[in-house]
Amino acid sequence: MIAAMPLDQVLMAIALSTYIVGAIVLIMYFFSRAEWQRNLGAPLVIAGCIAQFAQLIARYQLTHIWPLLNLYGSLSLFSAMSVLIFIVFAFRYRLWFVGGFVVAIASVFLAYGLTWNEGTLPAVPSLQSYWAKIHVPIVVSSYAAFMVAAVVSALYLLKYYFGRSLVSRPATTAFATAGSADAPISAMQFDNTAAVRVRRDTPAIEVAAAQGNAVARWLNTLPSLAQLDVLIYRVVAIGLPLLTV
Repeated sequence: MIAAMPLDQVLMAIALSTYIVGAIVLIMYFFSRAEWQRNLGAPLVIAGCIAQFAQLIARYQLTHIWPLLNLYGSLSLFSAMSVLIFIVFAFRYRLWFVGGFVVAIASVFLAYGLTWNEGTLPAVPSLQSYWAKIHVPIVVSSYAAFMVAAVVSALYLLKYYFGRSLVSRPATTAFATAGSADAPISAMQFDNTAAVRVRRDTPAIEVAAAQGNAVARWLNTLPSLAQLDVLIYRVVAIGLPLLTV
């Protein structure tokens, strides 16, 4: 059955299947931080991204029609660029822990795009221009960058608001000095306490993690709010200029 399929469809099936498996493994890594999960999920995602770009090239060679001028092709490129941008930032900033969500979203868009595969119909006359072949890939790539930034932003908000919820709780459950569990102090006082050193942007999470709060300990494995903010800025700095083209 596979032998009877066109090459571009075979590559698409490989890309989608590796994305799904890779997303599941990296989501597991997001929660457990087991190194074997990252070591398994990362190659799967990279292989899927390579297969998807190969599919776009193969489709063009088979049909001699630019494959990005319809919804199927645009969503395929969006998925591929989302994963590619994530991979670049994952290698540069060790962001593999967010990969499960990025790849899962890319897989959903890719699967939806498959429902719009209308074969090898030529583009409508209004899109038969050289500029459309340049403009569409660049703009779709900007959307892909924004999607990656949105996932990191969601983690930022999760960590920020969880920290605020800890601050609003009674001090006896959220804050205590290292030497006396019965001596509640405020977040500001704790930040100035020399007994325990904390990251200044999330002191409440640091304290809750030290007291055994499982969610706080897990959030404490994420980059700091300042680091997440810089990552969001750098991804948006890629997408925004592309959007202006």
